[in-house]
Amino acid sequence: MADTSAFNVTGLLRAWTDGDESAQEKLAPILWKELHQNARAYLHKERAGHTLQASGLVKEAFIRLVNLRGIEWRDRSHFFAMASKMMRRILVDHARSHGYQKRGGGQKAVSLNDSANRAGNGSSQRVGCS
Repeated sequence: MADTSAFNVTGLLRAWTDGDESAQEKLAPILWKELHQNARAYLHKERAGHTLQASGLVKEAFIRLVNLRGIEWRDRSHFFAMASKMMRRILVDHARSHGYQKRGGGQKAVSLNDSANRAGNGSSQRVGCS
């Protein structure tokens, strides 16, 4: 039975590549379960309290895959390899965004000289050894 479903997926992927929009609509429910399992596996490896959920990760990956232009889907394994790569990119982008915000994201950088001047109320005091 797995061979038949793999064949169906490959046929639908090729039809989608050839511009058949109905093939894309037929593919989504067939691919959803396995994509969701893959997403859960990726999220299981992430830090505790991660804000992305498996369904959201699958939706975002699928949207990005649908918007790829000029790709010729060879078969089911090619699609899942690209989907996995897309999920990893989404998770990396999310982690970068989280780290960016954690470190003050977009706030004005202040040099050490500026902060020392502000601490001294504008006067430049020298600290030295006596």
